[in-house]
Order: sequence, then C-alpha cells, then structure tokens
Amino acid sequence: MKKQQQQQQQQLLALAKKSATATATITMTATRMRLNNPHEKSSFYDSWRTHSKHTRSKEQEQEQELVLRSCTGRG
Repeated sequence: MKKQQQQQQQQLLALAKKSATATATITMTATRMRLNNPHEKSSFYDSWRTHSKHTRSKEQEQEQELVLRSCTGRG
C-alpha cells in the first residue's frame, strides 16, 4: 500500500512539474512577444487558444488562459 501511494505521489509531482514548465514557457513567450512587438501579442494569444483546444482539458485551458491574459493585457 505504501509503495503504491509513493508511486502515485511521484507521478503527481512529475505531472505538476510538466504543467508548471508549460505555464512558464507560455508566460515567458507571451511576455517576450509583448515586449518585442506589442502588436503581435493578440495573434500569439489567438493561435495559442486554438492550439490549446486540441491538446488540453477544459480546466487546464481555463487556468492557462488566465495566466496568458494577465501577461498579454487582455484580461
């Protein structure tokens, strides 16, 4: 029983790290684009939303969208 719990915790931790990495990457990219060219931020935001609909669950999408909105100033 204990081994199974430890294994589940390790899997959850690995998943959390992947999610945090993805969030950081999106945030950094959006911030970089906003700083380099403020007019490009909306096209990045729109393409990210389109892509995310195919790859993420609804909860993840909403969470990531909030992060991206705060970065791009569209919130």
